[in-house]
Amino acid sequence: MSLIAEISLSSPLMEATAGAVPETIFRMEDLQLVEDGPAKYLFWAEGGDLERLDAALTVDPTVASFTCLTELPDRRLYRVSFTGEMKTRMTYLDAAANDIVYLEMRSTHERTRIRARVPTRAALREYVETCQGKGIDLQVESLYRTDEGGAFPQYGLTEPQHEALVAAHEAGYFDTDRGATLADIAADLGISRQALAGRLRRGHRQLIGATLR
Repeated sequence: MSLIAEISLSSPLMEATAGAVPETIFRMEDLQLVEDGPAKYLFWAEGGDLERLDAALTVDPTVASFTCLTELPDRRLYRVSFTGEMKTRMTYLDAAANDIVYLEMRSTHERTRIRARVPTRAALREYVETCQGKGIDLQVESLYRTDEGGAFPQYGLTEPQHEALVAAHEAGYFDTDRGATLADIAADLGISRQALAGRLRRGHRQLIGATLR
């Protein structure tokens, strides 16, 4: 049994490109690293003004070269080679050093979000500390167990509990200065305030039981 971590970070890689096309989403297809060569990133670019993407990549200081491999009506597949100095800034290398495997990576102009398989909590802690030591703003948003069959259960949460917790998190309900009230979130979900409170309470109980026992 291993762990799955949901991680968010502010990456210096392609930061200028993402800022130039803020409505575009970048989804990792592959990462290619060789000892004596540049790091290469294969990704799908979806949404936003894709016509501006080539121009943005051309002037991005972290990009040495790029190629558009596939062009579809709503998305494009790119291969980017990063400049040499960017290789040491890649969190992927620090993950690999701790036997952490990236399963999914999704980036926007705001944050990069990663789902990764983690061998131990100690390995995850070492990875986080190494990245933060490089000045990378990295946060672990959730950590949960997988079953031995390889599925990724959300801590045994029911669908309504998962939906409620995600909606509350995205609305800023758990922030110090709450960005939304229970009534606001309940209205968005189309349920009563009392029903939402119950789902959050049961969801918290399930999360604590699944992660702290």
